[in-house]
Amino acid sequence: YSPNRSNIGPADALLNIDPTKILNFGKTLDSSVRKKLVIDGNDTGFDIQRVSQGINSGSNFRLIHRQSGQVVYFKRERTEGAADAEYVSSKIAQSLGIAGAAYVQKHPNDSRTVIITNAGDGIDFKNKPVLFDEFPGKFSIETIAKRASLADVIGLAVLDAVIYNTDRHVQNFLAGVVDNKGVEKNGYEEIQLLPIDHGFAQLLNGGGSKSITDPLSHMKGRDARSGGEINRAVAKQIGATAYKELIDMTSQQAIQALKRMYGSDISKATLDEVISRLEALRGITKEKWRTGLAERD
Repeated sequence: YSPNRSNIGPADALLNIDPTKILNFGKTLDSSVRKKLVIDGNDTGFDIQRVSQGINSGSNFRLIHRQSGQVVYFKRERTEGAADAEYVSSKIAQSLGIAGAAYVQKHPNDSRTVIITNAGDGIDFKNKPVLFDEFPGKFSIETIAKRASLADVIGLAVLDAVIYNTDRHVQNFLAGVVDNKGVEKNGYEEIQLLPIDHGFAQLLNGGGSKSITDPLSHMKGRDARSGGEINRAVAKQIGATAYKELIDMTSQQAIQALKRMYGSDISKATLDEVISRLEALRGITKEKWRTGLAERD
């Protein structure tokens, strides 16, 4: 069982191509067209398709490796900081053990361009994951909180609190029903939530206009958005005691993983700041979780 990628697979070949040529080719496409990606007369082995939704749709393209079927997203962010936020956020998501989190690779020749693997492509789903607001059934937040993978909902909450993500709305995470392999359903651990799009991680993108609040204030506030609503519902369902234990274990796991990243291409200052916010989460008392989110022990 290996739900997370550790590389971009066949898409590694794209790192040798001028990213501007890929983007310019993509911009010639109509929104629904899938076409062979040909650069300088050479077939790259990928098909390309415009991503029609989101504010970055003009510079965000889906690439499909024809031989393997692997899907990646080729994206030029508006700023270098937003590209860095995507990259660092993916590393934090991996350190938190969030299953199905996308792997992000920065393009060596363009500081604003990233290649992102398809979130959840290492997990067996009944159907392809969809944007949260398109999830069939339109279940209540409470039902989603009950049926979702608990460890990953906790991990997603910690991720957003640490990176101060103010953009976790219903189109910035995916949801899919996991294939239970014939095991009888019990109403729990059936739905996988997959975080995507972290360019607005205010702690990391260098362009945030808002002051960065502490993790607990973020989790309690409106900036947590739809992800926060789900997290609050989980806290209420399991109570402050269990919630604190899960937050503490998840944060400690991430701290240990991130400390092993010292010396990588993430700056020490960034890693230290992220770890500091994880330590702050571990320092929150059960009483604060009770009054802040869970409303019960």
